[in-house]
Amino acid sequence: MSSSCSRILALSACLCIAASLFLAVAPAPARAADIPQIADVELEQALALAGSNRPQLQQALDRCQQKPYTMAAVRFLIASLPVVDLGCATGAELVEHVDLAMQARGEFAYGASYDDALWAHYVLPPRVSQEPLSPWRPYFYAQLRDAVKDCATLEEAAIKVNYWCGERVRFQQTQRRDQGPLATLKSGYGRCEEMVIFYIDACRSVSIPARQAYCPYWAVSDNNHAWSEVLAADGRWHYVGACEPSPTLDTAWYGGAVKQAPIIVSVCFGLPSAAKWSDSYQLVNESGEPILNIKSDAGARYCTLNSTANYRRTGLLVIEGPEEKTDAADTPYYVTVHVFNYGAMRLVARVPFTDGSVALELGAGDYLLSSDAPEGPRTALFHMETGTESRIAWAEQAEAPAELILTFPPDPPVA
Repeated sequence: MSSSCSRILALSACLCIAASLFLAVAPAPARAADIPQIADVELEQALALAGSNRPQLQQALDRCQQKPYTMAAVRFLIASLPVVDLGCATGAELVEHVDLAMQARGEFAYGASYDDALWAHYVLPPRVSQEPLSPWRPYFYAQLRDAVKDCATLEEAAIKVNYWCGERVRFQQTQRRDQGPLATLKSGYGRCEEMVIFYIDACRSVSIPARQAYCPYWAVSDNNHAWSEVLAADGRWHYVGACEPSPTLDTAWYGGAVKQAPIIVSVCFGLPSAAKWSDSYQLVNESGEPILNIKSDAGARYCTLNSTANYRRTGLLVIEGPEEKTDAADTPYYVTVHVFNYGAMRLVARVPFTDGSVALELGAGDYLLSSDAPEGPRTALFHMETGTESRIAWAEQAEAPAELILTFPPDPPVA
C-alpha cells in the first residue's frame, strides 16, 4: 500500500473533536444528500469476493440497467454487504429488498422527510448486526402497513411500530450467536441485540430510518447494552427501548445508565460519500455526526459513530504522540481506552494516532489508557471532566499505579 493510501485510511479511522462548544450539542439536522456512489473498482472488489455466487449478484445489477436510482441502490447494497452475504444472497433477494424499501418510502407521507443517503444507510440494509440473512421485509411490511399509513411523522410511526413489537417479543437470554428477526418472532423472545434487530427491521420495513446503538461496557456496573435509535422529524436521532414500548421517544429503562456511560457508539451500514473534516476539525458524515471508525475494505463496509454527546455531557481528550511507525508506516500506533467491567479492564474505544495526535470525546470519569507507542508508559490513568479539553503528551505520562479506584459521576441535572 502506498504511503498516501495509508494516510487516507489512517485519517478515515480517526476521530477528531472540536475544542469548544462541542460538549453538549447534538449533531445538526441532516442536509440533503444522494445515495453514496460506488466506483466500478469498489463494486468489482465485492463481486470478486462473491466467488461462485457472483452470477446472482450480477443478476440483481442486470435487472436495473434502465433504472438509474435503483442501480445506485443495488450497487451501494452489494458494495457494503459482508462476505457471508456476498457468497450466498440471491439476486431475487437483493432486488426484493431494494424494491420494497423504495415502495415503502413512496407510500408513507413521512418518507419524504429525509434524504436519499439516510435511506440508503438506515432503511435499505438487509441486516442489522450478525444475524442470518432472512426475508423479513415482506412480512413486517404486510403486518405494519395499516398501523402506520396515517402517521404524519417519523416519531409517531416509530412509536406505533414499537408497540406492535412489544406485543410479540420480550427479553430473555439466548445463545451467543444472533438469531434473525423471524426466529425471534417465532420464539417470542430474544436478548437485547436480538430485540434491537427485530425492532429495527420492523421500522425499516415501513421506511423509518433506524440504527443500532450500544455502550461497549458500562462504567459503574457489569455488562453492556444495545438499543435502537430512530430518526425523527427534527432531523436528529432519538433512542428507543427496542420492543419496550413507550408513548414518547428518549424514554427507556437505561436512560439513567447512559448518564454515566463512558462512550456510546452508533452503527452505520456502508460508508458516507461525504465524509470530510468539518470546521471544528471533526471527521463527519453527511449529517455532521463524528465518525469514530471506518471499515472500508470490501466485504462488510460500515462506519461507527461517536454518539456520546447525544446522550450526556462530554469532554475532549487530546493525546499528543508519534506520527507514524518507523518500521511499518501503513499501520499507525493506537491508544486504547478501558473501563473496569466483569472483573477486568475492558476496551471501550481504540483510535489511532493521526498526524501525531489522538482526539476522543468521552463522558466524565476515570479511564485506564494504554498504547503501543514506542515512547511513554504502557498504561496511564486519566480523569475526564465534562465541558473541558484535556491535552496530554503521551511520552510524559506516569505509569498507572498497580492499585487504583475508578469513579464515574453522573451528569448534573440540567439547569
